[in-house]
Amino acid sequence: MSGRADDMLNVRGVTLFPSSIEDVVRGIPMLGPEFAIALKRERDLDVLIVQVEALPEVSTERYAEIADQVEREIRSSCELRAVVEVTPQGTLPPTQFKAKRVRDLR
Repeated sequence: MSGRADDMLNVRGVTLFPSSIEDVVRGIPMLGPEFAIALKRERDLDVLIVQVEALPEVSTERYAEIADQVEREIRSSCELRAVVEVTPQGTLPPTQFKAKRVRDLR
């Protein structure tokens, strides 16, 4: 894991840096560069939600497959389960600062 201490998130007792999610997203060729992380609490448990954008040439029929791949990669590299939402490119606002990618709603 790498990242700045002020970027660090604690999710279910696991330290998570947004850059770890970024590495996963950048490693999947069917995804665009934008992503967003949301943390919320459901039944006293933290829920990690990762929104990603599929490239325009990717059919919506492949979104579930892409979500599964992103979930597996996050579980493997970050040791956390995530809910992954795949959206068309242009859905998420362009990010200029890393902090804007993360919304902590807990």
